[in-house]
Amino acid sequence: MILRSMGETPEERKENVKTSVDLAKKALTLDFKDGQSWYFVGNAYMSNFFINMKKITELENAIKSYNEAVVII
Repeated sequence: MILRSMGETPEERKENVKTSVDLAKKALTLDFKDGQSWYFVGNAYMSNFFINMKKITELENAIKSYNEAVVII
């Protein structure tokens, strides 16, 4: 979450958001049954969609991640 808020230029911020998605997914692999990790992955996908103007699949992935978080919690 902190990484997504960092960056002095728009380009740095965009790159940090992309990196945050990768890091959130990597953290999730440590425990697939952790609802909070699923929530963070959903936030990363959502941020990536709005900051980097990604495809609608980013929003779909965010919804899937949020659903996993709710099921586990």
